[in-house]
Amino acid sequence: MRGRLDPLTAPVLRQTVLKALTAEPEAVLIDLAGVTDVDPVALTVFLSLARAAAAWPGAQLIHHSAAPALARELEELAIGRHVPLAADRVAAEALAAGGSGPVQVCWDVLGGVDGLAGARDVVRTFCLRHGLQALSGNAELVITELVVNGLVHGAAPITAWVSLRRRYLHPAVRDRSAGDDGVPAGETSGAAVALLGVARPAVVGLLTHRATSVACR
Repeated sequence: MRGRLDPLTAPVLRQTVLKALTAEPEAVLIDLAGVTDVDPVALTVFLSLARAAAAWPGAQLIHHSAAPALARELEELAIGRHVPLAADRVAAEALAAGGSGPVQVCWDVLGGVDGLAGARDVVRTFCLRHGLQALSGNAELVITELVVNGLVHGAAPITAWVSLRRRYLHPAVRDRSAGDDGVPAGETSGAAVALLGVARPAVVGLLTHRATSVACR
């Protein structure tokens, strides 16, 4: 980012990050070194982006290289609770590679019985690989209900995913229903989500780390 971040420029940042999320990275790195001035109101855009990224595709936003004054504002607004701030790009890449974001797997849902069986198999395998056998039964029931809702009430294509966070197993299904018209690229819509409690911290990821860095001028 470069220049001033205010209510007029925040939408440009938002669209840039949402576009980056369409590539389904595991992390998006936001370079704040060029930010010269900030309207505190505009900083709330990072909270909405963090929610959108976490919901779909389960990515983590990471700030880096903020000037001391900007870093203080981010801390005062508690934005760092949702979007961590790294000292520089190298530290941000290390944070992303360290698996601090959600562990995730996603897939396209087939129609009919095959789609339901496939979704249950994916969730069951995911739970087994991460030592969450105790959650497997409930997770399979949840993903089955979400997939059925998507197939019956939604519009193809339908995508499902399950991610592991520090405290939750997060199954979700996204469809492209008619209500999605006008939603910006990368925004979550037509999505059904559910959270199941996890009794231990997140574990090693299934997916190879991918990080996307965005620039907004």
